[in-house]
Amino acid sequence: MHSTTPRTESGTESALAGAAASALGAPSLGARFSHQDICQALGVSPQNASPQNEATDFPAPARLCTDSRDLRAGDVFLAIVGANYDGHSFVRQAYQQGAVGVIVSNPHSVPENATNAWCVEETTVAFLKLARHHRLRCNAKVIALTGSSGKTTVKELLTAALSPLAKTQCSAKNHNNEIGVAQTLLSLEADTAFLVVEMGMRGPDQIALLARHAVPDIGLVINVGPAHIEFLGSLEAIAKAKCELLEHLLPERQAVGIVNGDDMQLMARAEVVCRQKALPLKTFRLQHATAITPSETGTVFTYQGQPIRLALAGTHQISNALAVLAVGDALGYSAEQLAPGLETLTPPEGRGNRVRLAGWNNAWLLNDAYNANPASVQASLDAFIGRPKQAERWVLVMGGMKELGSHSKDYHLSLGASLAKMPLLDALIAVGEEAPWLLEGFEQTRRTLTPDVPHPIATQAATATEVPDQLRTLGFKTLEETEILLKGSRTNQLEQLIELLTKERFLNGGNG
Repeated sequence: MHSTTPRTESGTESALAGAAASALGAPSLGARFSHQDICQALGVSPQNASPQNEATDFPAPARLCTDSRDLRAGDVFLAIVGANYDGHSFVRQAYQQGAVGVIVSNPHSVPENATNAWCVEETTVAFLKLARHHRLRCNAKVIALTGSSGKTTVKELLTAALSPLAKTQCSAKNHNNEIGVAQTLLSLEADTAFLVVEMGMRGPDQIALLARHAVPDIGLVINVGPAHIEFLGSLEAIAKAKCELLEHLLPERQAVGIVNGDDMQLMARAEVVCRQKALPLKTFRLQHATAITPSETGTVFTYQGQPIRLALAGTHQISNALAVLAVGDALGYSAEQLAPGLETLTPPEGRGNRVRLAGWNNAWLLNDAYNANPASVQASLDAFIGRPKQAERWVLVMGGMKELGSHSKDYHLSLGASLAKMPLLDALIAVGEEAPWLLEGFEQTRRTLTPDVPHPIATQAATATEVPDQLRTLGFKTLEETEILLKGSRTNQLEQLIELLTKERFLNGGNG
C-alpha cells in the first residue's frame, strides 16, 4: 500500500492508527518546510547514510508527502506506519521520484547514497510535530472540539456559522485521529482566521496528544456518553479523557474552555481542570434556548432575542447550535451575526438527512445510521417522535450499538424496553447481532403493558438486506404513507435500505 487516510472515531471504525487506503477526501497539505524548519520541528538533524553526503538545504521549501503515488520532485517523504502497511517500503522509490529528503523511523530503509534522512522514534508523531510547527507560524485561531457524539455536526455548524464572517477552514469529513488532525493543521492557509479541528479518541492520552500539537485557542467539549465505555470502563473515565483537551489549553494564549453545562459528569471534571489551570470556563445549556418549536424541516428557537431557524431536528441539535453560539461569543460575535450561517447547514448524509423512497406516495427514510451509542439513539428518537407527523405510519429500523463492551447487553435490553413504550411507533425491526437483546427487552416490557396500551409490533433481522422481508412479515404490503427512521452503528450498513425499499425492489422481493 502506498498511502494513508485517517481512520476515524466512528462506531467500530474508530481507530487512532491510520488506514492504508486512498487519500481521497484528505485536505491538501499546503504547508511548505525548509531544511531548517524540519530540524527545528523534529528537534533532530538528518542522519545521512554516507559521511560524504552532507546535509543540504532544499532548492525551495518542500511539501510533505505521505503517499508515494502523489509524490513530486522536491517533496519530503514521510514514511507513515500503520497496522496493515509500512511507508518505509517506498523510501527508495521516493528518492527515485525526486524526494529531497525522507522522515523515517527505520534508518535501514534509507539508500546508501541518500541525503536528508531524518530518523525519528515514531513518524506519526513527527507528522504532528511538523503540523504544530506550521500551526504556530500562522495567525489563525484554532477551535478544537471533542465529545462522545455530535462532533462532526458541531464542526460543520461552526464552520457554517463562522465562514460568512471570516475565512474558516475545518477538518475534512470526520478525520479526527493523529493523521487527520496533522493533515488539517498542515492544510492551514496564511490568511485563514479560524481553523475548526475535530478530535476523536478510543482511550486515555489520545486527546492529549492531539491537543498538545494543535495548540487550541478554544477547547470545546460537547458531551460525555458511553460511546467509549468498552475501552475506558466508566463515564467518569470518559469525562477525564475528553477533558484532556482542556488540560492542554495554554493560559498564556488566553485560551478558553467551553463545555456542555447540562452534562454533570463533564462539568465536574471540567471545573477541576480549569480551576487547576486558572483557565476561564464557559458553558452552554438548553435553558439558554427559548420558544423552541419543531418544524417540518428542523427546529426554531430563540437565543438572546435572536430567532434561529435550524434545518436540523431534535433537542440535541439545539444543544449543538448553542455550543456554536458559545464559541462565537468567545470570539466576539453576536447571535445575530452567527444565525445566518447556522441556518444554512442541512443534515449530511447518514446524520439525519431525509430521503424520499422512489415510487411510493409520501414514503421517506430518515437516515441517521452513520453511528449509534445510547445517548445518540435517544436523541435521534426524541427528534423523530417530537416533530410533526408527516406520514401515517412510523417505523424504526434499529441496528445494534457497538463499542459498549460488557455493558452492551444491558444497554440493548434497556433500549428495547423503552421502545416498547413508544405508542407513536408502528413497527420496530432490530438488526444485527445485538437484535435478540433488543427484542428481549422489548418483549419483557410489552408483557407488562395492559392490552389497551398501544405499542409497536416488532421483529428482528440478521442484516439490513433482510429488512424488506421482515416488513412484509409484519404486514407491510405497501410503503405508502410510511416514514422509516434508520439508526444504528455504521457496521450495520442500514443505508442499503435506501435502494432496497424503492417500490420496484420492494414489490419484487428486493430483487428488482
